[in-house]
Amino acid sequence: MKRFFAVQFILFVLISSPSFGEKYTYFGWGAGSCADLLKETKENNGLLDFFSNLHVTGWVQGYISAMNVKNRKTIDENVDFDGVILELIKRCEAEPMSEISDELDWIYKNKL
Repeated sequence: MKRFFAVQFILFVLISSPSFGEKYTYFGWGAGSCADLLKETKENNGLLDFFSNLHVTGWVQGYISAMNVKNRKTIDENVDFDGVILELIKRCEAEPMSEISDELDWIYKNKL
């Protein structure tokens, strides 16, 4: 019985591993470059696919929460995260050699 559970667990881990790169598994989307984000959106007609969108949205929410704690600031809880992600894509198009975290930092300071 234990062996059966171990085999199921190993299969689950192998099947559910990210295909976009191990870098994002360990460091999150902010470790990536805007070029990576733009490549991902180009493959999906200017938008992120469903699973990438979930990962980016979760990362953006965590980033904004951490910045709120760091700055002892409260951003309105009704932030339109889809709008933030579209702004992030727009900023990355303007600066494709920058990092995602740098562009999101700019959005946090200037738009939110």
